[in-house]
Amino acid sequence: MREAAQYHFTTESVMLSRSEIKTISGMTGRQFQERLNSMLETEPANTGGYPEAPLAYDAIWALALAFNCTLNSLPPGVTLEDFTYDNRLGIAEYLFNCTKETYFRGVSGQVMFSDLGDRLARTLVEQLQNGSYKALGFYDSSIANMEWDEKNKPTFAGGPFPHTIPPPDSTIIKESLLTVSIELYIVVVFFSIIAMALALAIFIFNMKFSYRGIIIQSQPQCNNVLLAGSALCALSLVLMGLPAEGITFHRDTFSLLCHSRISILMIGFTFAYGSMFAKVWIAHRLGTRERQELAALAKDE
Repeated sequence: MREAAQYHFTTESVMLSRSEIKTISGMTGRQFQERLNSMLETEPANTGGYPEAPLAYDAIWALALAFNCTLNSLPPGVTLEDFTYDNRLGIAEYLFNCTKETYFRGVSGQVMFSDLGDRLARTLVEQLQNGSYKALGFYDSSIANMEWDEKNKPTFAGGPFPHTIPPPDSTIIKESLLTVSIELYIVVVFFSIIAMALALAIFIFNMKFSYRGIIIQSQPQCNNVLLAGSALCALSLVLMGLPAEGITFHRDTFSLLCHSRISILMIGFTFAYGSMFAKVWIAHRLGTRERQELAALAKDE
C-alpha cells in the first residue's frame, strides 16, 4: 500500500494563511493560531474542528461585513429585524448581493465568494514523498493562477521533475487486433470444406437419380434448398474465423467482411431450417389427407 500511494497528489483548501501581513482582525494567521492555542484546554490534535477554526473565524467576519453592507443598502424604514424566511421584503437579495461583494484578508487567506455564494479559497497542492506530504504550490481559482513552491519539486519514480516523465493522468487506450489461432482456423476450414463437398456430392446424387420414385417422394426441391443452406452455413464458418492469425484485412474492407458473414449465415440458416420445416409440413399434410380419405371411405361403407 505504501508503494502504491507513493508520489500521489492531493489537494485541500488552505485553512491557515502563512502570510505575515495582518488581516482585517489585526492578526496574522500565526498570531491567530497562537491565540487559539492559549485558549484551548486540550491538545489541538484532540480538539474537534481545530483545523477548520480559521475558516469559522473568517466566516464570522464575512457575516458581520455582509450584515453591515446590508444595513447600508436596505430601503428606508426596513431593518434586518424585519427579515422573514418567506422574504416578503426582499432582504435576502440584499444580503446575498452583499455577501458576493465581500472581499477581505482573513486568517485563512483572501476571503471572497462566487456568484453562487461559494467561498473562493486557495487550494494547497501536496505530494506524498518518502512517507511525508510536501507542499508543491497553491492554486488561486479566483484568478486561475498556480503558484509553485521553489523548494519542493514534483517527484516521480525515476526522480524529480523534469528529469523524469510524469505518469499518465488518463486511461491509455491501445488498439490491438484480436484474431483466432491459425491452428484452430485451419481445423474449422477443413471441416467446412468437407461439409460443402458432402453437400455438393448429395446435390449431384439428387440430380442424377431425380427420376427415381424414392427421390421424387423425398421432395427433391426441399432437399436442394436444404443442401444450399447447409453449404452457406459452412461457408459462413470460414468467414467467421477471419481475421485469423497471420491473415488480416484492410480496415476499409473489414466492415464488408462483418456484414457478409452475418448475411451468409442468416440466409443459409433460413434455407436449411425453412426447407426442413417445409418437408415436415408436407408430410403432415399428406398424413392428414390420407386419414381424411380413410375416414370418408369408412363413412360411405
